[in-house]
Amino acid sequence: MILVALERLSPSGDEGHAFETSIVDIFQENHGAPAAVLAEWLYDATTCSVCRLRAVERLAQLAMLPVTIAQECQYDAVPATQQAAGCRLQARR
Repeated sequence: MILVALERLSPSGDEGHAFETSIVDIFQENHGAPAAVLAEWLYDATTCSVCRLRAVERLAQLAMLPVTIAQECQYDAVPATQQAAGCRLQARR
């Protein structure tokens, strides 16, 4: 239900970043599948490298980082995002 509402939104600029930061706060305070769903949505929706990193870190902490995202992160411009996702890929080997 939350995802349906999120998918209808398209905040941009400062408003968009404030919204994304709120999503980060929510998934940092929650655990399990609901937090993972929000983190995955944010990873897909954001253009902010910091928010994307936080989403990947949270998914990794929850042991719910999809392999597809981990593989994609290996090409991320931010080394910390590559490292956060790299742990998931190493665990697969």
